[in-house]
Amino acid sequence: MSTPLPGRTLVDLNGDALAHCARHLGARDVASLAMACRPLRAAAYCDAVWYHLYRGQWPFQQVPREALGIRELYIRRHTEVHQMKFDDPLSSIYYLDPTELTPSHLMLDRNGVWFSQGPVVKRLRLGLDMELVETYRTHSARITCMRLFPLIDTPLHRSDAHRNEKALVTSSTDRTVRLCWKGQSRCYKGHSGPVTALADKLLDDGECKILATGGEDCTIRLWSMNTRAKKHPLISTLHGHEKTLSHLSVAWHKSSLLVSSSKDTKVIEHRRKLYLKYYINRSNIV
Repeated sequence: MSTPLPGRTLVDLNGDALAHCARHLGARDVASLAMACRPLRAAAYCDAVWYHLYRGQWPFQQVPREALGIRELYIRRHTEVHQMKFDDPLSSIYYLDPTELTPSHLMLDRNGVWFSQGPVVKRLRLGLDMELVETYRTHSARITCMRLFPLIDTPLHRSDAHRNEKALVTSSTDRTVRLCWKGQSRCYKGHSGPVTALADKLLDDGECKILATGGEDCTIRLWSMNTRAKKHPLISTLHGHEKTLSHLSVAWHKSSLLVSSSKDTKVIEHRRKLYLKYYINRSNIV
């Protein structure tokens, strides 16, 4: 009859084993574990545990190579972050081609950076080493504005598997607006001059989402994001400005309210009734 293996308890774990278990623990949990007993304190204070906590808290920050232990480095950086102390917050650099145009627009979204260079839009993936992951060359002239909207609210949405993705919308001096997502695109034509402004949010009339754009033609164009409006996406044209549109903003508390400003020094509130009637008439057209 074989001799049963001796039982093992939590205090028998070495630092590596405890570090593996610490994937489900935070710094407070590890500190509480260290106060339980002396053997657990030695295991909880090992570098393997705090290295994992450090990388989990600051994934893009390289662990400094200093005489201090990882636990002390974690505590020091945690204190500095909460006291807003930074010697050098830089974590990664991406060098652009010096022969290309200087970026004119920049956007941050989750773990990505979007920027435009003339008629081209590029996206970098953030990390220890920035990586160029997407390039869009849909315009023939300089890009004037960029926005990101939920993919599910656009005609490019096809599957619920992508409901958390975002679609890119750009305007350009080539008089067009482009909607892009992973190789797919839509082109919106209607402005008689360069498009200079995109709303910061999609309008919502209760039935579908609407994109508002403004241009040098002094008009605001409203485009349906409904998939059924592929042939006739332009649903309305708003007038009132006498010079180039500069900004368009949709109220966050009321997504049917649009405000515009232009170089004529006017700020105009466009109430829902100004464009909803026209949209209803157009929606009845087969």
